[in-house]
Amino acid sequence: MGSPVRKLWSTSGLRDTFAGDAAARPTSHWLTRLYIQGTAALACAYYPETIPEGLISEGRVPFAAGPAIDPIPQTDPRAAECNQTLHIDFENYTLGRLVEDRQNYDMEHPGHQQVVAHVRGTVWELGWRKETFGPIDDEIQRAGRPWLSDSTERSTATERYGKKYGWVGYYTAAGQLDDRGELTPRSERLADVDIDPSFPDPPEPAPIQLPDWARPTPADTKRWIRQGIVKVPDDLLYRAGAPPDPHRWAAVYGYLEAANQAPGRRVWGFLTAVLVADQDADRLETALRQRSYPSRRLLPEPPEDHYTFAGEIPWHPHFAHHDEYDEPFYSGQVHVDGEPPIDGEILAHWFGWESYHSPLNQAGNTLVPSRDFSDALQLRGLPQVFHQAEPDGSPAALSYAAPPRFNGKLLYLREDLLARYAQGRTLIWFLWGERQLRPYPSPAPQWLVHAQRSDAEVWRHIARHQWSQ
Repeated sequence: MGSPVRKLWSTSGLRDTFAGDAAARPTSHWLTRLYIQGTAALACAYYPETIPEGLISEGRVPFAAGPAIDPIPQTDPRAAECNQTLHIDFENYTLGRLVEDRQNYDMEHPGHQQVVAHVRGTVWELGWRKETFGPIDDEIQRAGRPWLSDSTERSTATERYGKKYGWVGYYTAAGQLDDRGELTPRSERLADVDIDPSFPDPPEPAPIQLPDWARPTPADTKRWIRQGIVKVPDDLLYRAGAPPDPHRWAAVYGYLEAANQAPGRRVWGFLTAVLVADQDADRLETALRQRSYPSRRLLPEPPEDHYTFAGEIPWHPHFAHHDEYDEPFYSGQVHVDGEPPIDGEILAHWFGWESYHSPLNQAGNTLVPSRDFSDALQLRGLPQVFHQAEPDGSPAALSYAAPPRFNGKLLYLREDLLARYAQGRTLIWFLWGERQLRPYPSPAPQWLVHAQRSDAEVWRHIARHQWSQ
């Protein structure tokens, strides 16, 4: 991390360059500001003594306004030339997302017209002209994938110069709107977050061996759909660490799918660990066994962050931001017919980074501990991975891809930390899923329709863990 003197110099450099009336290189570029704000937030979280006066005001960096851009409205003679860079999806959907209270294809909306005029002005200021850039942009468009390169989502296709300049206009318009308190959406980040500067690596496969779930026996397909065995070994749920790790680990969430194990057969399953009051453990087990088709909504589901950077987990205020969710994050009720509902808490959160943002970051759809668990134990993220550690560096949470011959994700928490967090509650593991044919036959034979209507393809496994008092 460097010495405190070096850190102080760096944070002072951010302030002097981008914040306040005397900023040396002010910018309105929203994405650049996001990276700067993140650096300041990291310093606030772990090195508050390095924050110089003037870098943070009311929780934010007081950015100076960037250089002014001469907008080009539709009535300007230059507009027709600039419009060649603004294809309809970018102009309508992408730029339109910045504006509040606008319907799709409402090109007369005053706020939208101002944003488009700013983008035209940016494209012109950066030097785009049809004579110099038009031919090469046409060539890029023809050589690439035009149905992707001008969509509202980023892709691996090469973007035109005009489109790249349009993105600069988009981000600087967003920064200006943010300065005025007019940026939409208010409670979350823009979807166009581009590169994750923490550059996480995809999780490694879990170091366990599971028996095949999609087995070739029984050979009779009708019997397999109804009676096929799906083995869940104990060390999937509760296992010792590999030497020299002396700890024990409990699985708290996961999704697994049998990958190419038996021709024509597919098995998938969810793993959910729920903390419940000891007096409710038996009732919950009974409810989980009796539900004909469990469905994912039977138990609380992990919330998901799409636009948080991996390196911001779990400390950044944006991670698991409460304004983004209408319901409680990790707690919920299991409804039991004729009885009071059962309160339960789950322990996982999805890092839902979407791969289209940048080909440099493909590590999304990954599990991390719940923010409540991480905060309670003061856990820290680790560079380039999704594991978490205690402040002294001891491992606390392990995030994995599926083990060999499976697809999916698994999350483990250290058992002694989980016991401390549980405060006497019981941990119930519930695994359930389906045995399916692959590919699914069309039309489906009547026997398969009957099996599905009776939920005969469902498998389940229930276990519990209680800590000694």
